[in-house]
Amino acid sequence: AAKGSWDRAMQDSVAAIRIDPKSVTGYLSRSHIYELTGDYARAFEDADRAVRLEPKSAIALNSRCWNGAILARLDGALSDCNAAVALKPYSAEILDSRAFVNFKAGRFEPALADYGAALAINPRLASSLYGRGLVKQKMGDQAGGTADIEGARAIDPLIAQSFGK
Repeated sequence: AAKGSWDRAMQDSVAAIRIDPKSVTGYLSRSHIYELTGDYARAFEDADRAVRLEPKSAIALNSRCWNGAILARLDGALSDCNAAVALKPYSAEILDSRAFVNFKAGRFEPALADYGAALAINPRLASSLYGRGLVKQKMGDQAGGTADIEGARAIDPLIAQSFGK
């Protein structure tokens, strides 16, 4: 998947699930491939299977949170993110996901706080920097928002396209 060979990665994930139908890793791998290809409904379904198999998996909860947010299932997504944060409070990626849920729900103060916390852990997390920029702009801080967005673009020139998906 990291090399863009999604067909081969999908075949491997399907094979892993076939060998072990309780493979949390298999479902999470396949969920990630669905995400990369824009099939968020299937990504959510596989993340949901992973959570049902391992309810205390912060990675599975975060995956279901992220895909739930994309699908506008915001209440469930926030619950998943909160559970994942409780398990791994210092994960920049999980804080980024929860910030995204709050941003989509129009809860800008909590989104700003979570983006800030994620960036305190990983200052080069382009998605958090970009998201924080959007939140700042929504809250009226145009200059601060633009600075964050430009900073995110310096880290990842394709961040606007990625975030736009």
